Order: sequence, then C-alpha cells, then structure tokens
Amino acid sequence: MSATAVTLKKLGQGIATITLDDGKVNIMTKKVWDDLIKTLHEAEQDPEIRGIIYRSGLKKPVFTAGNDITELYAPNTNAERYCQFWLSQNIFLSHLAASPLLTMAAIKGACPAGGCALALCCDFRFVTKDVTSGLNEARIGISVPPFWQRMMAHVSSPIIAERLCSLGYMLPAKELKKFGLADEIFDTEQENEEAAFRHVATLLKEVPDAGRQISKAVSRSALTDPWRDETRIREESDEKWPFLCSEPVVKGLGATLARLQKKPAKI
Repeated sequence: MSATAVTLKKLGQGIATITLDDGKVNIMTKKVWDDLIKTLHEAEQDPEIRGIIYRSGLKKPVFTAGNDITELYAPNTNAERYCQFWLSQNIFLSHLAASPLLTMAAIKGACPAGGCALALCCDFRFVTKDVTSGLNEARIGISVPPFWQRMMAHVSSPIIAERLCSLGYMLPAKELKKFGLADEIFDTEQENEEAAFRHVATLLKEVPDAGRQISKAVSRSALTDPWRDETRIREESDEKWPFLCSEPVVKGLGATLARLQKKPAKI
C-alpha cells in the first residue's frame, strides 16, 4: 500500500478533495482507514476548507473495493489486531458522519461495503451511471456492522436498509437514486466530479456554516454520539471476534479467499 494512498488537495472556494488511490483497487486496510482519519482531521482544522469531496484517483471504474478480507479472516489475524482494525474504521466513519464540514462523495464504478459506508456518511452522493454500491457483507457470510446499517437507514429508510443489508444487494445507479442512496447520476467521471464541485460550491455560498452545522448535528447526534464511543467500539469488537472465529465463517471466508486466488476481496 502506497504511503500516499489518501491525499488531500485544496481546490479553492473553500473546497478540498480527498483522493483514494493505491494504484490497484483501493482496498481499505487499517492503514487506509487511519490515513482517512488523519486527512479528515487535517481538513477540519484548516480554516480555508469548508467542504470536502471524496473521490477515487484510479483510472479503472472503482471507488474502493472495500475492506481487505484478510483483516477479517481469523486464521490470518488475532483478536487485538482485529480490534484495532474495527476501531480505525468505526472511528473514521462516525467522525465523518458528524463532521462540521459539508461532505460529498463523488463515486464511480464499484463501491461495495466500506466504500458504501464512507459514501453513506457524507452529506451528498453523486455517482456515475456505471456505479454499483451496497453493504454486501451478507453475501460472503458475515454481518453488516450495526452502525453502518443504521447509517443506511438514516439516509434511506429502516425497511430498505434491512432488506438491502440482510440480502447483501449491490444496487446500480438508478436503484441507488430510487432509494435515496444517490442524489444525482452522471454519464462520465469528469461530469460527476465537476457537478459535485459546483454543488458544494453553491451550497457553501448560499448557506452559512453555523446554521448548517447545528442542524446537521441535531439530525445525526443520536446516531453518531454512541457510534464514536471507543469503549463501545471495543466491546463490539470483542463480541464480534468469536463470530469471525466460528467454523462456518472461517470456512466461508477461506473459500472466498481461495476463489480470489489470494487477492484482496471486494466486500
């Protein structure tokens, strides 16, 4: 994994991009989650940045390929390492969901699991017409992280989130928009990112930060406050670890790894 897989770039007008680009498929390792935390904090502390756009720098149609399955495959890890991985991703996502910045995900191509969770935590999601996205963990025999599903319910509805998560569906662009999981659809990556910039710039010009930030906090605090409690996250990791060690899950994830011929999985 490149040391620069996550980069921050100021574009002017109070906007910055945070680009994911590992040169491959943007697998979300612990280091990537840690870099996402660091970069978000950097953006929030910069007085020149009021809005951020998450994007993929890959040439291929991939936003991210989701978590590296080896971080979840019990024979390859241990309880403490898994706990640290669980902490990193949930600390980042909960802070992103609660961020005072105006946040946008400009998504192209494949965007399963961890990438979908990142997008759900943003204020807006603009997508290209070739996007497929969802919390698809059920398809490989594991459960969607509880607060990821709750975030999907916040963006869409509880019953939609239940059905999509329990069945592990990956939805195309039009279905994402139908269920409120995407705001706009564009033909090309360039059109999508240009429209995302214009939308963020317009909102930053029209809406003062204070009112927007307070209203966002009121809407999300019941979800984000318990989500980012590190004691709760650790307890959740302790509860989940025996499940990952169970024979059916180990067998299922092992079979997935074998099918992928030792390549990181898209989850």
